[in-house]
Amino acid sequence: MKRLIRLVLLASFIFGFSIKAGAVEIWVDSVLYKLESIDYDYESPDSTDHYAIVLSVDEKKVNVVLPSFVSLDGIDYDVRVIAEKAFYYADDRSNLEQIVIPRSVKYIRPRAFDSCKRLKVIYVSWQQLDEVEVADDVFCNMPLSGGCILSVPPGTLQNYEKDNHPDVRGLEVLMYYFHLLPSVPFYPD
Repeated sequence: MKRLIRLVLLASFIFGFSIKAGAVEIWVDSVLYKLESIDYDYESPDSTDHYAIVLSVDEKKVNVVLPSFVSLDGIDYDVRVIAEKAFYYADDRSNLEQIVIPRSVKYIRPRAFDSCKRLKVIYVSWQQLDEVEVADDVFCNMPLSGGCILSVPPGTLQNYEKDNHPDVRGLEVLMYYFHLLPSVPFYPD
């Protein structure tokens, strides 16, 4: 073990790199986030990447607004990932009806909205659909074409139309479950 540690330290000294990772979980506005930091170079303070993963939400929440970042100890963590089964609750206990997803989210993992049968509107901020990667089974166990709405920013409707993006991953999934509409009013709790 000591030999391995020496080898890693020697390699980082020779090649001028290092990696340090850490994670902590926090609740902010009834949403559980995993905050992660990756330090690519100890000598450069700008080489640290701070990001947040949405892990879960309180099952009683009806409307959720995800921020573009969360802060802890003076550090901002970009909200980049909605984790697998983040909004899933067994026995259809999820009360989620509306969610606002910021442009900072780049990945929506499998089954993130599994069994969210009350979900009516997803508000997104992406200007182009290729800004996000959506897993094929993100809306598993939801009513098919159940009147759900994908609300997009004003002036971007054409950017989401299927004919304009035949190869974008996740478009088929989104269009299968949601009616595409420009900016729809949000009704907070």
